[in-house]
Amino acid sequence: MRLSNLRPRDIAATFLVLVAAAYYGLFEAGVRVPEIGSARAVAAVVLFLGIAACATGADQELFRRGTTVNPLVRAQKMLGAAALVVGIIAIALGSEPMLTALFAIAATLWLSSTLRHLVRRPVSPIAYPRVERDLLNSGR
Repeated sequence: MRLSNLRPRDIAATFLVLVAAAYYGLFEAGVRVPEIGSARAVAAVVLFLGIAACATGADQELFRRGTTVNPLVRAQKMLGAAALVVGIIAIALGSEPMLTALFAIAATLWLSSTLRHLVRRPVSPIAYPRVERDLLNSGR
């Protein structure tokens, strides 16, 4: 595992998941944040932040035609679909158990994706978009 394999987009996705975890944790602790004090509202926040984290941290090469997708990525895609369905149900019903399931799926997706990114072989700098490549080369 190498931390240097994490890209700025992985760190941004981690931040989004941490925000979702904070909202979920506050809800479970009984703290009702104004405007999002219900299970329905927290489910909407967790679902939105989860989708944003997936979009932010996704490897763009997974969307090119002809690329080989490993079984872990296939499982993550199925988990993502399950998260969407569970999230919609949690929002529609305002169900706390469905909210818990949604957060568990989102956390599992984040953890498996981050670990997959940590153990992958370093990607050639040419594969990075220009902004990320410039950040990596500047040493920030």
